[in-house]
Amino acid sequence: MNDEKMPRSTSKDSGGSPDHSLSHADETQNLVERSRIALKIFFDISDGWNLTGDEKVTLLGNPDPATYSAWQHGEHYEVSEEVIERISYIVGIYRALRTIFPSRDLADAWIKRGNQVYGGRPALEVMLAGNLAEVRKYLDAQCT
Repeated sequence: MNDEKMPRSTSKDSGGSPDHSLSHADETQNLVERSRIALKIFFDISDGWNLTGDEKVTLLGNPDPATYSAWQHGEHYEVSEEVIERISYIVGIYRALRTIFPSRDLADAWIKRGNQVYGGRPALEVMLAGNLAEVRKYLDAQCT
């Protein structure tokens, strides 16, 4: 068996320098894997928060019912950058709550309790109105 290393392929458009771009298939696979992980994390967090199906759909940006069902059952994983961003905010909120509160039960319950910062409304209500960034920013400030 020959142990010589094969030379890297080079791009004709780059003057012979190594081609570091991902193929379309690699980019698609990367997006699918990132989406799969993000959706798993989202459903784990939202289940811990005891969210309803309608609340989950709203937090994900109101995907059509067939898409949501496929995501929920692990049958389809490709999601938009907007959905990834929404999940990112939710993960940040979750992590901040776990930092602020000594127990998971207290952290998970916080989003449904009235909060004077939001005029007595629960943070979940603010999140469902599309203000995920506002809740994340507030919690991040509490962590510092």
